[in-house]
Amino acid sequence: MRLTGPTITALRTSLDISVTDFAKLVGVHPSTLYRWEGQDVCKADPLQIALLTVLQEQVQTQDKLWRARLREIVQIQGLLPGLHFLLDTSKYRSKQ
Repeated sequence: MRLTGPTITALRTSLDISVTDFAKLVGVHPSTLYRWEGQDVCKADPLQIALLTVLQEQVQTQDKLWRARLREIVQIQGLLPGLHFLLDTSKYRSKQ
């Protein structure tokens, strides 16, 4: 996935999540997120790019209820529970 500013903005708005909460989810300061959204090509580190890629894939395959649940978890419980939910529901979850 090529990460552009418009792609990141579209991802955030498709989740109907604030800049602050989305920044929290991807582990950056809101000002960094604003900078990414204004760039032609996002200059995030590899871990953040991987996280954004998983998030993009999940948004494309999950329903509105999933998006609302992710948003609720991030807003109420914070970053780690939000990441846990995201990765637990993704195709990257290890089979046990």
